[in-house]
Amino acid sequence: MENWEIFININPNIRFGKPCIVGTRIAVQDILEWLASGMSFEEIIEDFPELDALKIRAALAFAARREQSLDTIQKAEKQPPAPNNLQELLLEGPVWTEDEYQQVLKTREQLNQLGTNGSL
Repeated sequence: MENWEIFININPNIRFGKPCIVGTRIAVQDILEWLASGMSFEEIIEDFPELDALKIRAALAFAARREQSLDTIQKAEKQPPAPNNLQELLLEGPVWTEDEYQQVLKTREQLNQLGTNGSL
């Protein structure tokens, strides 16, 4: 159902903001629970004459759309964040060759010695 929006309303002053059938206090959740318990469309309409088959289908369409939205959000949350430039550089491989790294370690050691005895 493409036009479920005309049948569903969310108002914070009605049923604590739960999505409800327009003009009623019947929440989409109520309809889903009745259907899940085994009630047929006809039984629901008999008990709640303000409903009809279109409104029940609208509740189902709303729930399906909300489930689809949640699925999209969950998939987006599972995606790793896009790497920034530093992460890309680190993932591309070593920044220094082994020889360059050894030279850095040697220079660091020399600087540490300079700090302790004042000469290289």
